[in-house]
Amino acid sequence: MNKNQLQKLIYDYNWQSKEYLRIERLLNKIDGPTGVKTTQYGIEATLPKCNTSVKSKVEIDNMGKREKRQYERYLKFKYNVEFVESLADYVDDERQLTVLDCMMDGMSFRSIASHLKVSRNKLSEIKDDLLNHLSQKCQKDQLSQKSQL
Repeated sequence: MNKNQLQKLIYDYNWQSKEYLRIERLLNKIDGPTGVKTTQYGIEATLPKCNTSVKSKVEIDNMGKREKRQYERYLKFKYNVEFVESLADYVDDERQLTVLDCMMDGMSFRSIASHLKVSRNKLSEIKDDLLNHLSQKCQKDQLSQKSQL
């Protein structure tokens, strides 16, 4: 994964994490159309509830086109969100970690520089170092995974 792809993935984290949770609620029918949970009475209330967000093969086959499309987006966004969250494990420098967190929050370049009290040129250096470091780690991980196969 190159630097530009990685930067886009990090900046997309903010909206993708929100969309991933919204789709999860829709697919698991946690929220009704008005956002209110439906109360169950009688025997249905005593039955065990499924606590998994993973759909079975039969459930996927029974979905409509829209639900299938949403489920595919859900899986893609879930993977992206978990991947971006795991990037913090590779960062040792506190300043770079702060830049990563601000990027994940969707802050603009100018607001990150203001937050860190550094010039935009200095922030550009910090961000480039961060992205280079993470890009190298991602490439090493991909190579090690291929060698294990």
